[in-house]
Amino acid sequence: MLDITDFSFFENQNSLDFKGFLIKTVSYWKLFVIGLLITFAIASQINVRKQKIYGINTTIAATIVLG
Repeated sequence: MLDITDFSFFENQNSLDFKGFLIKTVSYWKLFVIGLLITFAIASQINVRKQKIYGINTTIAATIVLG
């Protein structure tokens, strides 16, 4: 026999405290800034040290205009 307590799983769900989550996330702003600085420093070093490869391709298309 089914019991009504078998269907009470919605009562046990934890709700998301968005304000608490936002405050906790903002409290780590220093780590986000440090992470961005490290990321941009690595990206700029890769761009400076990478050998530049230049190339050019030309295509001449001749069209005849009959008028």
